[in-house]
Amino acid sequence: MTSKSKSPDGRTQDAYHEAGHFVAAMVLGADLPDVITIRRVSGTRGRVSTRMSDDLDSPEYCENQAVIMFSGWAAQLELDPSDPEEARRGSDDDNAMAAAFLAVAEHTTEDQCRTRARQAIKEHWNEVGVVAQALLDREELQGQEAASIAKAPRY
Repeated sequence: MTSKSKSPDGRTQDAYHEAGHFVAAMVLGADLPDVITIRRVSGTRGRVSTRMSDDLDSPEYCENQAVIMFSGWAAQLELDPSDPEEARRGSDDDNAMAAAFLAVAEHTTEDQCRTRARQAIKEHWNEVGVVAQALLDREELQGQEAASIAKAPRY
């Protein structure tokens, strides 16, 4: 795992960012993503590929999805707390997706979702680390494979 005292390189940040999304999805009981990758894909620096649920009109589902979207940022921030604004800027697509989900989630703010994301990442930091390391080693993992590596409890 990368030391928090030294600023991590971009590839390491990408691995932790994507691992953060994945582990948050696991612990929140969301459908497991099909693929998690840090390969450059369509102009992105990585992605966690999932199918959308039919629950898009459910406030609880949308709130959890917003938390998952903010979990990439939370993992980057946990890895390197020296520049929280840089971590936030680095995930514009995540912010846009989270805003869309928050439009449906009732009585939930962005700050509340970011707080939940940070709590989930802190509580499951070891799982984030092992998935991130596997991504650094292999660049891409299937969802079930990443779940086996993480062994995070599903709620």
